[in-house]
Amino acid sequence: MCLFTQGCGQEKKNQVNVITIVNIGNNDRIELGKQLRIILDNSPKLVGLDFFLVPDSLGKDSILVKELSRATNTVQVVALHDFDSVTKTWKYLEVSHSKFKATAYGYSNIATTDDSVLVRGLPLKQSYKNSFIPSFSYAIAQKYSGVKDKYRNTDTKGISFPFLQFERGYSVITKEDLMKGNFDKSNIEGKIVLMGYIGYGDDYYLDHGRHWKVNGVAIHAAIINEIIDR
Repeated sequence: MCLFTQGCGQEKKNQVNVITIVNIGNNDRIELGKQLRIILDNSPKLVGLDFFLVPDSLGKDSILVKELSRATNTVQVVALHDFDSVTKTWKYLEVSHSKFKATAYGYSNIATTDDSVLVRGLPLKQSYKNSFIPSFSYAIAQKYSGVKDKYRNTDTKGISFPFLQFERGYSVITKEDLMKGNFDKSNIEGKIVLMGYIGYGDDYYLDHGRHWKVNGVAIHAAIINEIIDR
């Protein structure tokens, strides 16, 4: 079995891409609002927001707040902090500012050692206080079309994905192309659109030899592709 490896195992043939990643780059909140406006105008089925909006930036927030208020199907990342090894639960939940509305939430924590993804397995839900928080990928898959039966009742220990595929199974639109309208509308209409950062600083090694890096949003996309009920 090979984990997180390109081209290993069987190819998923004739699989229609249902995910598009929009690279948000280093945009401020005004530009994020403009990006979201374009995305919503092209009728996605769901928008995943793979970024935090914790502090209040006052005037810079107005466009983004407005666009989020008209979005009907969004999943926003949260983060879990301070794991209690005795109770096996997380103590704190980090969320974006309350004025940035979303219809669902999922934790974005990716278990790592230094800057390498822990390939033993990734949990699809985690225990927080008296409830379970779904992963960002799980929440998106569930809202899009549901999750495959074999992944619905997984525990918090994590599961292994033998054939995660990267750089296939989804499309990417750069921030420049999005703003210029230089993209195929079919890559947004009816699709899952993940707004996230592609670039240095949010990338992780996926092999023990530390040769191959993938951005966090691409890891989420690959897991969604694996667990989604088509």
